[in-house]
Amino acid sequence: MLLVEIALRLAKDGEKVKSNAVRALGYLLRFIRFNNHSDTVDDPSNSVFCGDPVWLERMVHALISCVTTGNVKVQWNVCHALSNLFMNNTLRLADMPWASSVYSILLLLLRDSNNYKIRMHAAVALAVPVSRLDYDSSFPDVVQGIEHVLETLSSNNLSSPSNFKHRDNLKKQVTFTALHLFGFVSPKDDQSLKGFLIKKASFLEDWLKSLCSLFNNDEDQPLTSEAINDKDGFSPNVAQKVMVSSAVKSLIDVYTSGNQHTVAQRFEQLARSLQ
Repeated sequence: MLLVEIALRLAKDGEKVKSNAVRALGYLLRFIRFNNHSDTVDDPSNSVFCGDPVWLERMVHALISCVTTGNVKVQWNVCHALSNLFMNNTLRLADMPWASSVYSILLLLLRDSNNYKIRMHAAVALAVPVSRLDYDSSFPDVVQGIEHVLETLSSNNLSSPSNFKHRDNLKKQVTFTALHLFGFVSPKDDQSLKGFLIKKASFLEDWLKSLCSLFNNDEDQPLTSEAINDKDGFSPNVAQKVMVSSAVKSLIDVYTSGNQHTVAQRFEQLARSLQ
C-alpha cells in the first residue's frame, strides 16, 4: 500500500519528518485489519483496510529502529505507535515473531530513558495487551521489569530535578501497569517468575497496603487519567479497587501454590480489607 511505503521511507528521514512518520505508522497499525478472525471486524472503525503481513513486519521493525536512531520526540511517538499496535484486535500477539523484541524495547525505555514522559508512555503501552496470552514468553520479563521500576520509584531518589514534575504521573502509570500485570500471574507460571514473586512478597505487600489505604479517601483519585478514564460504568476509585483486588487474589494463588501459606494469609487479609 502506498501510504505504508511512504511512511516507511519517511521514517528514515530527519528527526522532525521521522517523528511524524512514526505517528502515521502508529495510526495505520491501529486500524489495518491483518486477519479475518477478529470479533470486531464488523466495526468499520477497526477495519479500514486489509494489510499484508509483510507490511506489518516492516512497520514494526521500522519502529524498533527509530528507538535507537531517533530523538526524544521520536521515541515518545514510538511508544504511542506501539500502544496503537497492541490495540489492533485483528492481531494475535502471541503468534508474532517480533513481539518479544517489542516488549524488550518498551522495557528498555521504561527502565533506562532519562525522559520521564517517554518512560510513562512506555508503561502505558505495556498495559494495553488485554490477556496473559498476548505477552506470551515475554510475560516473566515484563512482570519482573515493571516490579523493578515500581520498587525504584517507591524510593526517594530522583534521577534529575527536571523530572520532578513528571514523577507522580510516571509512578501512577507504573502502578496501573503493575496491577494490570499482577492480575494475570498464576500458579501455572514458570518457576523463576513464581520464585521472583515470593522473593518480592514483602515489598508487594507494603505497596498493596498503601494502595488499599487510598480507598479510605472519599475522593476519586485515578491512578492515571489515560489508563482509567475508559473504564465504562466505573468511577475511577471503583476501577482501581477492582484492579487491586484482582492483583491480590492472583498473588494469593501463586503464594498458596508455592506453599507460602504465611505470606498467602497476609495477602488474604488485604483481600478482605477490599470487600
